[in-house]
Amino acid sequence: SNCKIVNTDYMKADTDDDGLDDNEEVDVELTKVEVPGKQGNPSTFKYYHHMWSDPSDSDTDGDRTVDSSDLNPLVYSFVPYLDILCEYAQNYCSDNNLRNKDDEITLVLEFLRSTKYIGTKWNITAGNINENFIAYVKDNNIDVYNYFLGDDNAVEELFDPLTNEKYDLKHLAATMNAYFEKNDIKSIYSTYYGSMNDMAGWAGDLQQVIDQDILYGKDQYYAHNMSIEAAYQEMSTYLGNRSNSHYGISDVIVDADAVNLYYEYKDNPNMDLNELLNNYLIKMNNKQRFSDFIYNITGSNERSDLKILATSYIRPPMDFLSAGCVYSSSTCNLITENMIYGFASAFCDYYFDLAN
Repeated sequence: SNCKIVNTDYMKADTDDDGLDDNEEVDVELTKVEVPGKQGNPSTFKYYHHMWSDPSDSDTDGDRTVDSSDLNPLVYSFVPYLDILCEYAQNYCSDNNLRNKDDEITLVLEFLRSTKYIGTKWNITAGNINENFIAYVKDNNIDVYNYFLGDDNAVEELFDPLTNEKYDLKHLAATMNAYFEKNDIKSIYSTYYGSMNDMAGWAGDLQQVIDQDILYGKDQYYAHNMSIEAAYQEMSTYLGNRSNSHYGISDVIVDADAVNLYYEYKDNPNMDLNELLNNYLIKMNNKQRFSDFIYNITGSNERSDLKILATSYIRPPMDFLSAGCVYSSSTCNLITENMIYGFASAFCDYYFDLAN
């Protein structure tokens, strides 16, 4: 019916090896449609096959879910079951008289992070988990619950369609959750040096790579004698590292997407998380992902603004420590001016290279 020519293998029942026979993917019975003729002319007839999925393509919509397992193989959906989870959030909000669209997305984000990104510091930055909604989903659809929170960790096997790197949806949810969370401590600290929201994402990961990868176990002599060049090299070694970094490539990707999706929502407040994520990934390319990220966190495309913002987290005021900072007090005291300059410069160069 879409006028697409599909070439199948007459020697195989399942041309694309997706677990569906070709005649399950396309109705072999013809649909006859009468087209009335004009005045004085007889009617004509058209015949159609209906395609449920493409028998020559094992993943018709390109969402990395094979057609035989895809709930809707003609519609791109990056995360299986996420549309259903969003519907449950909508129903839960309706049942509990929660009318703000923010509440729906927040429920989904809390649900997604609930087995991994929890504890005191996450409660400060991203808020508490609504356990009642988790129970609501589990009671209504155990398959959805198990996909995201069950022992098989199926959601852990997502891959970023732009880079083919592992995509940590739970980290994305935790970071986005912080941007939706509203409390007084964020507004107090954002007045002076960045926002507590960022601590759930890129700023927290920046501090963690300094604390755990670069300075953990190092002594005062090592720290105070580190040159700008050495600090730059140390940071460059760990940013985006796939094997041994607290700021690996998966963190880099979802930190950027969390910020960008939050701002996408501000422009499209009627969309749920599934719609936001699918639309975002369909239109996005990897360079734009990071140029948008830089603009969204700084309000400009200037390298100097990103460096100033990064610096504010590399050595924050001591009272920031009690508000979710990753550093221990001893680590914070080790950081010198050379290290600040080198770390911030490497951080900026890394992100501008990704964006350009």
